[in-house]
Amino acid sequence: MSEAYILKEADNYTVFYFEDLNFWPLRHKLVMFYHWKDDENNKNTLVKNNLHIFYDIEDNGFYLTVEKPALHEIHEVIEETYGINEFWVPKENNSPVEQDYVLDEETLYDANIPYLHTDLDEFFNMDEFSETGHAGICGITRSGKSTLLISMVKRFLDNNALVLYRDDGGGEFRYLAYYYENGVRVFIPQGPVNLKISVPVAIERFDWRHPASIIEKVYRGDYPLNVIVFDSFANPEAPKMIGRFYYRLLRDMLSFLQRKSYSEKYPLVFALDELNDIAAPRSKGYALSEEGKAFISLALRKTGKHYVKILCSTHRLAQLTSDFRSQIDNIFIKRYAGGDAWAFLKDNTITFNKWAYIKLWKIITTMPPSYFLYFDRYRRFDLYNFPDIPRPNVDYECLGVLGGEGEGRKAVCSKCGFAWTYKGDKDVTKCPRCRAYVHFDSE
Repeated sequence: MSEAYILKEADNYTVFYFEDLNFWPLRHKLVMFYHWKDDENNKNTLVKNNLHIFYDIEDNGFYLTVEKPALHEIHEVIEETYGINEFWVPKENNSPVEQDYVLDEETLYDANIPYLHTDLDEFFNMDEFSETGHAGICGITRSGKSTLLISMVKRFLDNNALVLYRDDGGGEFRYLAYYYENGVRVFIPQGPVNLKISVPVAIERFDWRHPASIIEKVYRGDYPLNVIVFDSFANPEAPKMIGRFYYRLLRDMLSFLQRKSYSEKYPLVFALDELNDIAAPRSKGYALSEEGKAFISLALRKTGKHYVKILCSTHRLAQLTSDFRSQIDNIFIKRYAGGDAWAFLKDNTITFNKWAYIKLWKIITTMPPSYFLYFDRYRRFDLYNFPDIPRPNVDYECLGVLGGEGEGRKAVCSKCGFAWTYKGDKDVTKCPRCRAYVHFDSE
């Protein structure tokens, strides 16, 4: 059932959230009948007589921020469009809270929270590796997601885990390489590229069109930390190159694991920084075909059966496909934007009362980078403070770019038999000879 909420009422604006409703009928009425216009200077903004309406569209609803002088008119349009004239308004408990970032059992005793304490050590326990499940780190930019990710990877390494780490171009793995001297292997693609780093690491090359060799070498167990550096070398004029590479990597990983004996499957932690780059339900840039995105989601879901634990970071859980999102047992929340925090709490803390919502919302939207909220597989939660790993000065540089003209794919016309190398980025093209359509596979 569709519902509408007033999330915040400030002196000069009001924030609404509309659950399971489409924004575009409302926008159509505002533009066509009430003379609102798109603001040329601000994205997702409507303007009229120097008044503004800001909107943010989500998978299951939308947010609306309305300046106060326009509020009466917007209420009328909302009622005309959706028949809504009542809004849910969460109310904050007025009890004083002495410490901003402490969830204390006594204060929250009456907040109808089923269980307040978690055991984070259980998540890193190698004896319970397969039971604890995958993990996702969520938060806005500069909230400390990558910092928490490498800190978690370090803890797994200290517990003798085998780690495969995907570097998204930031090079954070260099701080781990400093502490695990001669225990780090970096995979870079074949071609006119190179990597320079001031600490001793083993550098091995691979054919990025056939990355199965990476998985085979990782499972030999020669190095505890294995890093894939590909994004930094990808051709910026062929944006789908990165998506295709990770499609192939996950495809080959799943094929390898399905054929490998269970007695030889050592627990593997697969750390993916910014997973939303390659596993988003709807995106551009790294986007694959629908079949390719569906297979990436399938491969991520299937890995848990083969002693692979996914550690991933993303700006919002909604940026990941719903199939994989449902497999994330452990959620680590960094600082979130207000609307995103509300959406998360609504889906994951259904038994809480309104005060608990408000208290958690305040924490999530204001917590410093050294804190995170941990929701375990039973949706128990607690607040943790973690120290950043020391970051020594490690020189690091990626040199060169792959494929000046893009990857190039072999195309064969099924109608006239003409063969050529297609260097474009689309999944369908026309035969230069007979102009018949030629379709490529799911990559």
